[in-house]
Amino acid sequence: MLGLTLIRGRRFSPHDTHNTPLVAVANQAFARAYLNVSDPLATGFRISFHNGESMKPWSHFDVIGIVEDSRNRAIDTAPEPEIYVSTQQVALEGGSYFLQTTREAASLQAELPAAIWRVDPLIQKVEPIALQQRIEDGFASQRLTLFLLLGFGAVALTLAATGLGAAISASVSESTKEIGIRTALGEPRPSIAARVLQTALTRTLIGTTCGLAGSIALSRMASLRVGPNSSLDLTALAANVALMLLIATVVSLLPVRRALRISPVEALRTE
Repeated sequence: MLGLTLIRGRRFSPHDTHNTPLVAVANQAFARAYLNVSDPLATGFRISFHNGESMKPWSHFDVIGIVEDSRNRAIDTAPEPEIYVSTQQVALEGGSYFLQTTREAASLQAELPAAIWRVDPLIQKVEPIALQQRIEDGFASQRLTLFLLLGFGAVALTLAATGLGAAISASVSESTKEIGIRTALGEPRPSIAARVLQTALTRTLIGTTCGLAGSIALSRMASLRVGPNSSLDLTALAANVALMLLIATVVSLLPVRRALRISPVEALRTE
């Protein structure tokens, strides 16, 4: 029902009952941590928990299958070692239950509690929830964090664009006399504009490269806390470089246009 891929062995069957030896299915994290790496199905394990029924203080389970890892607690944490037991062998109380149905989930939200209470009216709380909604609820905290990061990123991008435009405008203002001399000597205005734009893009590229070096260093430091398997998003880094170059091009157009409108005589008089 959960759609976990079976890697080795078998799943539970109707023949696994309370009259047969106890069996369990383990995930990959459990197999790596507690079972024989070469043959995880060769040996079982002993666990102890109280369920008010026939479980002994220590009960032996044979491992019949290994399934892929999944994230039960949170999507941003590494998969934990987990075992699965059959309710045909071990009576479990409480917890969450998955119901597979071909009907619409909304139609069961009112009918399912009523059906359960007809069987056992002493059950206090039954709250059916669609699986898709349960998954979306699991993203709630990550979604809030993402919106905050996007907001901070937008503010940082606005500040960077403003600062970049001011720096380019100041650079063009300092080159006004040079632009006047080149214009007086007959250099075409498109050539002058291309030269100024090239200087702005070169400076932007150098600054972006330094920023990327710092972000990569910080990412590697953060990966030591997040997990050894975390990796850099090269696509995002390339997109950042392209975005900064585009912003530099846009903010350079107005200063260049303003400088090219200055007559050579006025430009040569500028100190």
